[in-house]
Amino acid sequence: MPNFLRLQDVVASETRFVNRISDLQPEEGEQIRLHINEAIRAHQKDHFWFNQQLWERATETNKEFYALPADYVAGLTVSIADYPRSKLISKANDTIEGWVPAAQNGRPQFYALFANQYRLYPIPDAVYQLRLWGIRSFDDLVGDTDENPWTNEAFELIREAAKERVFYSVLHDVEKAGIAGQAAATRRAGLIRETILRQPRQEIEPFL
Repeated sequence: MPNFLRLQDVVASETRFVNRISDLQPEEGEQIRLHINEAIRAHQKDHFWFNQQLWERATETNKEFYALPADYVAGLTVSIADYPRSKLISKANDTIEGWVPAAQNGRPQFYALFANQYRLYPIPDAVYQLRLWGIRSFDDLVGDTDENPWTNEAFELIREAAKERVFYSVLHDVEKAGIAGQAAATRRAGLIRETILRQPRQEIEPFL
């Protein structure tokens, strides 16, 4: 599978016209590595099949605020796994803050995001098993042999997005940066189509 070194070599050859990144000066190679990771971070909130994640967490009795998973970046959905399973309703934190406190704690029905936390309402009166769904991030690529879904499933997107940054910020070639940007947009659209195709077809419930 493609790794960080392969991605570096391709970006270097297509922007600096060398065979591999090792043919560049160290500072030039560092710029390419920087822009590859910046390209990944720019797309890490995009909803693709390979960056979706399920986290399982347990509540604590009388505890209202909980830390989000360290690798969560966007698109949070929360449900309670305990029978009967139920999906919590998302509300703005200001909305929940404005509600009169519940007379007593209970089974959570709502949640809100605040800073790097999620808030439950009503405050749990017992331990409940939560299922958190969302989009996750991945650690920056550092070692040449590092790989992750961005170097595998999204190789072409990151290749073009990194080239756009190198052409614009390093080589100051606006025309080539625009061409690479258009190519990146095309690759992104392809990944979105692939994500849609990978989702199961939703069934329409019959009328009763």
